[in-house]
Amino acid sequence: MRPRPATVALTAITALLASGAPAAAAATPRELTGEHADGIAYVITVPPAWDGTLLLVAGRTRLDTAFQEWATRRGFAVAGTASRPGWRLDADLRNIAETREVFADRVGVPARTVVLGDSQGGLLARGFAQYYGHLTDGALPACGGGAGTVAMWNAKLDAAWALKTLVDPGSPMELVRITDVAAEQAALSDLIARAKATPQGRARLALAAAFAQVPAWNDPTSPKPDPDDPESLVDGWSAGLPFALGVHVRASYEEFLGGNPSWNTGVDYRRQLRLSGREKTISAIYRRAGADLRADLDRLARAPRISADPDAVARAERFITYDGELHDPVLTLHTVGDPAGPVSDERAYRGTVTRAGARALLRQAFVDRAGHCTFSTAERVTALSVLLERIDTGRWPSVTPQALRRRAGRAPDLPSADVVFTRVVSPAPARTWDAGDWGTYTGQGTDRNADGGGPT
Repeated sequence: MRPRPATVALTAITALLASGAPAAAAATPRELTGEHADGIAYVITVPPAWDGTLLLVAGRTRLDTAFQEWATRRGFAVAGTASRPGWRLDADLRNIAETREVFADRVGVPARTVVLGDSQGGLLARGFAQYYGHLTDGALPACGGGAGTVAMWNAKLDAAWALKTLVDPGSPMELVRITDVAAEQAALSDLIARAKATPQGRARLALAAAFAQVPAWNDPTSPKPDPDDPESLVDGWSAGLPFALGVHVRASYEEFLGGNPSWNTGVDYRRQLRLSGREKTISAIYRRAGADLRADLDRLARAPRISADPDAVARAERFITYDGELHDPVLTLHTVGDPAGPVSDERAYRGTVTRAGARALLRQAFVDRAGHCTFSTAERVTALSVLLERIDTGRWPSVTPQALRRRAGRAPDLPSADVVFTRVVSPAPARTWDAGDWGTYTGQGTDRNADGGGPT
């Protein structure tokens, strides 16, 4: 960990959790607002008795209301930066760095800085730790981007391409180089509806969802599907697919990159099914439907494939895939039922960090809840307290689910009952692409799966 510009007395974040006593007077924080040169807004919130801690929020101007209120009551400042429309990740990273500079100029140099964010903000938080690590002391990325953008969009292509190939190759879905987002979304909805209408189609939908590892439990308002009930599993996968494939986001990202960053040339879909951990389940669903899984996998093997634009891949590698060379501690947070990104994305990130020799700086926590970024305030506070303790002491406290639940239970002002940390045994990542692959895509494609191994 780099020396910090000011000495922070070991804050007893754990003591704060234990007592529930606010670190700052109950007065209204002041806000400083402004815009960067590209018109993107930032908001800086400073409590009356700032303790030197800065929470640097990626992709949003504020934290969730309850989390922000908790943070400012304890003397933490919050500086948030909105995302630029169109997945302009390069501009977003620059703007986050500039927001920190504005904070230092107008408020003071922070004693410790944590970058954090959800969804696209989670991707940005990981990227910020990689490219602007000299401005932070730790990162708390949540529910986003663990596999990096190349792998993420390849896995989404696998699912969409398989669905189209098996249900209706003549569908107007463009899959990549999307020219009409509304038409693409309508075509996807039509394919899913048609697939759900027959047992054979439902089996094919399940196979397609497996390639992107879409969780069956992805709606926080619905109960967890019975793993022995194939109908409820397929219903869950089909409900999660539209959000998982992210048609509108792909179109924006392609525009930013200047082309298509995704390909499936060279991909062995039999292998991808094995890696998903769902081969037995999908085989049973096919048998129940009277469909032929081997024939469908043969069909995928023979079907025309999609190549990426090499220049777009090269740009996607920079914005954002990972080298794993952490210099400060990172704690990731992920729900088990996130339709936007499977838990195996975190295994991919861990693998990259491990190969770079920085595994000791990484810890990962999982929450037994469906939905994208559906963390409780207590879970967020608990994760932040762990990271701050690691920053202050140089030692990680335990991040087992039991230890995290006990930590949350020491906060009487938080609903500790709303804490469901859990342990996850993840399948292998669907597709991987990190610093070891940079510059290797030539248009012919490759199929590599490498990870850190073992349970997350």
